[in-house]
Amino acid sequence: MPAVKIIANKIGNTVTWLLYGMHVSDSQSGFRAYSRYAAGIIDTKADKYEYDSKVIREINNNRLSCTEVPIKVRYTQYSMGKLQKQGFVNGIKTLVRMVWGLFV
Repeated sequence: MPAVKIIANKIGNTVTWLLYGMHVSDSQSGFRAYSRYAAGIIDTKADKYEYDSKVIREINNNRLSCTEVPIKVRYTQYSMGKLQKQGFVNGIKTLVRMVWGLFV
């Protein structure tokens, strides 16, 4: 995993914890599994990387149980060559949407 992604991930984890009160080891991983009950009550109306953090907020707000299972991340030449959609500016936009979502 590239160093810049590790740093961004740690920042995302910290912001998610500060805003939503739940610590997770990878707040931006979209690799998740849900029970039927959880899938029925989690509000998934979010876009882009905000979705990943909003699901954590929903788990916390609905007092659902959460278990983390380690996964391995593999970056291939193909994935590293793709246009990176989550740069600094998009990260700030995501943060603003996350904070805004607390008040709306």
